[in-house]
Amino acid sequence: MSINVINPREQAYLAIESSAKKENVDYLENGKRVKDFLKIMREHRLFSHPVFDALRKGKFSKKALQELHLDYRLIVKQFTDIILITQFKR
Repeated sequence: MSINVINPREQAYLAIESSAKKENVDYLENGKRVKDFLKIMREHRLFSHPVFDALRKGKFSKKALQELHLDYRLIVKQFTDIILITQFKR
């Protein structure tokens, strides 16, 4: 298996999905829950906040982005851990 360094999250998702048994009812239910959750997250007003537009347009200094990235990594790590626990909890 090759590793996609451009989008490792997608690569990990595909690896988990391909290793799960599709006929497993828990897998199907959890997969639906995750997809529903991601849809809700994408539609959340936070993602239409002006700060995201400013980020996309490069309006922050390199130092500010480095500090933001460190904070973001901590939050995302906790969030990802919770999602993974939820997916595999029986």
